[in-house]
Amino acid sequence: MDQLRIKDLEVYAYHGVFAAEKELGQRFVLDLILDYDMTRAAKTGDLTASIHYGELAQELVKWCQESKEDLIETLAYKLIDRIFLTHPLVQKVSLEVKKPWAPVPLPLDTCSVKLVRQKRKAFIALGSNQGSPSANLDAALEKMAEQIIRILQVSSRIETEPWGGVEQDSFLNQVVEVETWLNPEELMQTLLTIEADLGRVREISFT
Repeated sequence: MDQLRIKDLEVYAYHGVFAAEKELGQRFVLDLILDYDMTRAAKTGDLTASIHYGELAQELVKWCQESKEDLIETLAYKLIDRIFLTHPLVQKVSLEVKKPWAPVPLPLDTCSVKLVRQKRKAFIALGSNQGSPSANLDAALEKMAEQIIRILQVSSRIETEPWGGVEQDSFLNQVVEVETWLNPEELMQTLLTIEADLGRVREISFT
């Protein structure tokens, strides 16, 4: 995959566990690699098929200075989130956040964390048999789109009989193809949270 790289971008920001770090601030250094297909931009000169690295560098500085995080892990995670949301061309992000002025009383060059995240496709089965099933499925799709889950395709909806020996109404079912940079565990937790927000109560286990 083609790559755009920004190396040793310096930012003065206010992240750290200690109060003095959030008050006085310190220097942070970012190394960023973005994977995306540059073929159309290279062949046609179409700027919309590329990422403006100057603007991206300015965005990174702004985002770093918008909050005060205890951990540079949190900072890196939030930066990756913003990159994916702002630049849909990006398929993979590798970001190292360096903290050369880390409060460590030993001779060292820097402390850093490196996070790597990439977009993946997944298929999610939806089903509802409470209240208005069609409205419930619509609400689930809306909430998924709000949670770093891009809807690619949706199937038609079909009615199915309940399974598992519990007497209940028929289900309205649908399958959705999505794209997300959330890992499988994060995706599952996000979907369970959406269920709970929509009133799902898990009282029966089929395992």
